[in-house]
Amino acid sequence: MEEWQPIETAPKDQDILGYEDRYGIHITWWDDDHDEGAGGWRNAFHGWGPKHWMPLPKPPGAQS
Repeated sequence: MEEWQPIETAPKDQDILGYEDRYGIHITWWDDDHDEGAGGWRNAFHGWGPKHWMPLPKPPGAQS
């Protein structure tokens, strides 16, 4: 299993798992429109701000 990495190292061209202390783990993506065009990480549940990330796991039954 992969280790959690600092969000500053996350690739901005793919969806990731983002972790926030208060809200847990969510699928997260980069949004260029965050903060008046400054860009930021976003998820569908509450907004912005993951502190750590890891790649999305492969779907069940996916080939390695």
